[in-house]
Amino acid sequence: MAYRAVIVEPRNPLWHDRVAWSLLAADRQIADAEQAARTAIGLDPNEAHYYFTHGVTLDALGHADQARQALLLSLKLEPENPVAQHRLAVLNGESARSTEKKKRGWRVFGGRSRGASKPVRPEEYLP
Repeated sequence: MAYRAVIVEPRNPLWHDRVAWSLLAADRQIADAEQAARTAIGLDPNEAHYYFTHGVTLDALGHADQARQALLLSLKLEPENPVAQHRLAVLNGESARSTEKKKRGWRVFGGRSRGASKPVRPEEYLP
């Protein structure tokens, strides 16, 4: 669906960002996710979230130094982002990575309790 949104509105950086997060969440085509994140930055270089997305994709590709630079740019634009601060701390070795293994599969009847709040940003779904 994100790819279709990009086809309909190719100048909207949000759709490129969503393509990147979709590919990251599926744990597939990480290089394509990095390209989509880079495109989003090119379309809107003043949005901190796009630099954050680029940093996460670079980290997934194993490019730690470039990921640090992207996260630092994100924090320069939005200094109070706790998710970006945590990701940078993990890259710097100040905080431990999540050792929890990703669960695969679908939940048919919703496993969340009704009182639980859902994450607001897509990166909050990733460990």
